[in-house]
Amino acid sequence: MEKIRVQICTGTTCFVMGGADLLLLEEVAVERWGKWGVTIEKFEQRVEIAGLPCSDACRQKDKKPPFAFINDELISEATIDSLLEKLEPLFFSEEEKSSMGRL
Repeated sequence: MEKIRVQICTGTTCFVMGGADLLLLEEVAVERWGKWGVTIEKFEQRVEIAGLPCSDACRQKDKKPPFAFINDELISEATIDSLLEKLEPLFFSEEEKSSMGRL
């Protein structure tokens, strides 16, 4: 399974508009998904989180900060909840989703 790449814009505007909170993604994911056996180690095996100095996504008039990317998909007005919603189907295998009742 290829690692999922999460990039969080840490430019000034994104950072003050909630991007700083997005850096807690790993902790929240492990807390919420722990009931399905997700540990920090398992999360780090499947997901790579990195800060992005500035994504320039704010130049797009129809998009609002904070910004994040999952693989190459831009997420505008990103929250931890919206990132977890996008991550879940990528993170868990079909078998895991079935056992979670998420299919």
